[in-house]
Amino acid sequence: KFCTADGANLTWVPNDTFDHVISYAALYHLGSEFEQCRVGRELIRKLRVGGHAFFGWNRGDEMNAWGWRECLRHKDDGLKIHFEAVEDGFLFPQDGAKAGVESYLFVYPAYTILARRLA
Repeated sequence: KFCTADGANLTWVPNDTFDHVISYAALYHLGSEFEQCRVGRELIRKLRVGGHAFFGWNRGDEMNAWGWRECLRHKDDGLKIHFEAVEDGFLFPQDGAKAGVESYLFVYPAYTILARRLA
C-alpha cells in the first residue's frame, strides 16, 4: 500500500507500520534543521524494526550530512538507527551521452540518507 500525507504531522500513523519509507526532495523544504530532524526521526519511527528509509536529495546548504549524523545518533527515546549518507553524484552519475545537458536529478551539494531501523 502507498500513503500520501502531510509529512510534518504523522501522529495519525501508528508506529511500527511500514517496511519502507521514501522521501525525495521533500525534507529540506521544512526549513530548519530542527524540523528536518524531528520529521526524519518520526518517519523512521513509523518503520517496523528492520525497515528501511530513503531520504533523497537533501541539500547540503539546508542540513548537511553532519547535521543528519547528530540527528540520527542514539537519543534517549529508544529509537536506534543505522544510516549512511551518500552523495547524490554517486547515486546518479552523469550520463556521458548527455554531456553538456543540465541534470535536474539533484543540485549539488546534495546527498541521500539511507537508514535502517534497528530498534
